[in-house]
Amino acid sequence: MAEVYSICCESSDLAALNQEIDSIAEAEGWSANLVFNVQLVLEELILNIFTHGDNEETRAWLDITPIGDGMRLCLSDNAKPFNILEDSISPDIDAALDERSVGGLGVHLVRTLASDLVYERKDDLNILRLTLK
Repeated sequence: MAEVYSICCESSDLAALNQEIDSIAEAEGWSANLVFNVQLVLEELILNIFTHGDNEETRAWLDITPIGDGMRLCLSDNAKPFNILEDSISPDIDAALDERSVGGLGVHLVRTLASDLVYERKDDLNILRLTLK
């Protein structure tokens, strides 16, 4: 059975999170592309949790399970309910940069890079499960 790496995020300190991801990546032999995708997806998700969570006691917990040429992520947080699968913000990625409205690109990136996205709200927690390869 694959090792599960668990990380607690008490802030949006991406430098610390990326250091932990780099350590796991080295131990697991991930490709540079996979590391980039994991860090990009987590940056978008973690920043959203701590920016829009509306909770002074916001915390996030991340479990990473390596699988073959990728990994499964389970990200839980105690912020206000937010189902990334139901988010109606769809950025116009074909519009010129100066014509685009702010918001939605991070959600779009997560949806594009991840597969097997599953969201549930349980025991006052947002729980997002996804696979990256």
